[in-house]
Amino acid sequence: MNKTLTLILFTLVLTTAPAFAKMEFNGCYGGMMLHTGYVQGKPFTTTDELGQPLQTITPKGAPFGIGGLAKVHFGKHFRLGAEGYVSNLKYGIKGTFSALGWGGVLADCMWECGKFTPFVGGTIGGGGYKNMVLENNYGDDYMVEDHVSFRHYGMMLVTPFAGFEYALTDKVHLTLKLDYIIPITHREDDFVTGPRIYFGILFHRRKVAK
Repeated sequence: MNKTLTLILFTLVLTTAPAFAKMEFNGCYGGMMLHTGYVQGKPFTTTDELGQPLQTITPKGAPFGIGGLAKVHFGKHFRLGAEGYVSNLKYGIKGTFSALGWGGVLADCMWECGKFTPFVGGTIGGGGYKNMVLENNYGDDYMVEDHVSFRHYGMMLVTPFAGFEYALTDKVHLTLKLDYIIPITHREDDFVTGPRIYFGILFHRRKVAK
């Protein structure tokens, strides 16, 4: 399924690139966003150095993070750009956490409806994931502890999204977005995903299309 999705997206990029090249530049956008939501991974079991199981845990909860994006507007409806975010989740025993940093190239379609501008699109890119699991509540000190699991790996990601913007002024818009991160490469059990909701401010520099 992941290979099929990648092939579909690659085909869409190839088929729409000539159309974008013929469209007139119509402005640019940029801004920062905060996000939260609800994410969950699969159950996994930590072990000691002898391979004996210690605990089975399912990472889940509300992540918090920040990031930003920049878009270029072509014609009336199409935008291309890039975005990147960091998302942190604390779960389980105090100190246990996961962190995802990701970014990529985005494309979306938007429709101006008065002050509201709904949009739908997707991002393809990659990121790095960290997950640290503690077996006990440790003190806030410099002591090296036993039974700590730390994992760090990278992956390719596809992220479909939808949302809307609300124009406070011609140059300042509030934005609300919902997305869902999908790993293209093999998904590990400790990787968390789910709906994330973003709130932010975009600054516009527009040129009216002819």
